[in-house]
Amino acid sequence: MSIAISEHAEIFHVPYGSPNNEGTPDGSYVDIKANPEWIFVLPSCIGWPEIQRLLRFINVPFTPLMSLAADQGFANTENPARPIALTSFVILCLADILSNSKPTITNLANFLKDHLSDEIQNIANRQKRKLYLQVRLEIQPTLFHHHHFEGWSLMVLIAASEQDERQARQTWIFGLQALEQATTHYPGPKGD
Repeated sequence: MSIAISEHAEIFHVPYGSPNNEGTPDGSYVDIKANPEWIFVLPSCIGWPEIQRLLRFINVPFTPLMSLAADQGFANTENPARPIALTSFVILCLADILSNSKPTITNLANFLKDHLSDEIQNIANRQKRKLYLQVRLEIQPTLFHHHHFEGWSLMVLIAASEQDERQARQTWIFGLQALEQATTHYPGPKGD
């Protein structure tokens, strides 16, 4: 297991999409905190109940966080012991968009790093096995077009590598569960 914090220089743009003619969101950002019913029809969520659960969990009303984007997929690795990886990302920010300053998002990254480490270790202890998980918390400048606000967001990348897709998915689920638990403890910004 490894957890690292980094900073990305490229600006992440958050346009606010609207439903297309079929009533589902188009390819741009959809505020699923305000529209949780769209979680089930987002392309990145179809066939991935684990991501649906995570997004429902993060975007519950009256919690300090919300998601901006998420996706996942399988890939081959060069490690013969664990040749399959399942990687995912979810981009987080504070639900109060104007609170997404660099210090606030940096504090969120540090908070999640500490709590993710504890949560993953607790899961590994309960499972009585090593979890081949890598987590990267990447703070990134973010342009919230709808709010005319230049702020920051946090991309949480989780990668699980195992012998096959089933094992990789199970280990990845443990990573998502740890993220859920870590965000549960986040109290929100404290005067950042």
